[in-house]
Amino acid sequence: MSFKGLNFIYDGTPSEVYGLVITKMGNGEENIPGGSEVEPVTDKTFRSPVFQCFGVEQKKPLSFDIEFFCQREFDRFDLSAILLWLCGHTTYCELQICQNDLRNFYYNCLLLDPEVLYFDNKARGIRCKAECDAPWAWEYPRTEQYSFPASTYKTSNEIKFLNLSNDHNDTLPKIKFKMSPQSTSFKIINHDYNDLSFEWTGLQGGETIECDCQTGIITSSTGLRRLKNFNKKFLKLISGMNHLECVGNVDLLEITYTPVRRVGG
Repeated sequence: MSFKGLNFIYDGTPSEVYGLVITKMGNGEENIPGGSEVEPVTDKTFRSPVFQCFGVEQKKPLSFDIEFFCQREFDRFDLSAILLWLCGHTTYCELQICQNDLRNFYYNCLLLDPEVLYFDNKARGIRCKAECDAPWAWEYPRTEQYSFPASTYKTSNEIKFLNLSNDHNDTLPKIKFKMSPQSTSFKIINHDYNDLSFEWTGLQGGETIECDCQTGIITSSTGLRRLKNFNKKFLKLISGMNHLECVGNVDLLEITYTPVRRVGG
């Protein structure tokens, strides 16, 4: 018996090490979740038949069944090593499927409830449930770099930042910038987000600031605490094009984000 399937990488280990592939068993139609399930948050006024939508919530992480097969029979030592690799982790691990249109995407998931599959009374496969950390898959981080040094001084510089994330919710990126030698202030205004201003003052020339807008963690190359130098308005990006106005001189500006990818299970 032979199985056709896809190679994969889990927790940094290629499936070729164990001779496994991801394959699909059975005939007939198979339903695969798309990772887009949301629940609206609604309310209405007394005696009004019309509901108002105040937004939506992602209620459930993406989960799907997955089966792994091998061209040869497992012995007990193989099975023990494979289960140690795939199952029992204490944190989410990256599952990357080696397929052309998925090569830059991954599922951050745990593999749960393993079942050993037998064919002709021989152990040849494992079935698991993949439980992800979010209602979608992820693309590996994208970083865009810019430079507005003092030698090319302008009052402000506009950049067009295309957010490719497949999500209508805000994207909160990681920002890294290095001040030009004589500069002490810098701000980014997102004109597509109600002119939200991500603003810093009283910095040192040549200082590098790293700000994770998702976690709120801020670090400075000087080792100083810089929260008091920040207006505490973290940069947010809408899905699609963002027109960003950068005011101040920096030798380096990096904007990094991890795009949401709704590619199902």
